[in-house]
Amino acid sequence: MVLVDGVERDFNDLDPNEVATVSVLKDASATAVFGAKGANGVIIVTTKRGNLGAPVMSFSAAYGMQKATRIPKFIDSYTTMSDLNIALMNGAQFDQLIPQSDLNQYQNPPLH
Repeated sequence: MVLVDGVERDFNDLDPNEVATVSVLKDASATAVFGAKGANGVIIVTTKRGNLGAPVMSFSAAYGMQKATRIPKFIDSYTTMSDLNIALMNGAQFDQLIPQSDLNQYQNPPLH
């Protein structure tokens, strides 16, 4: 249960720039005060209040992209399998090495 300035709201609807304090009730006191709704705990959020005096302006911005910024270069199957063999040798797994004859077929596949 989330209470924002005494009103139940969704936590995802909060603007982080407006939050002044956050309190968490997670024991029997939450159940005693809020009943069954508070059984899993209560988050109490207090937002910032206005002040007397000259207005203060603030600005924040965010920028996002939904496009790949870099496309990786792919390697061929022979290089991939050769690098796998090197990794297996580094891990002392010599029984799992790919035979050179199989690597040759990756490098020069048979024509059908």
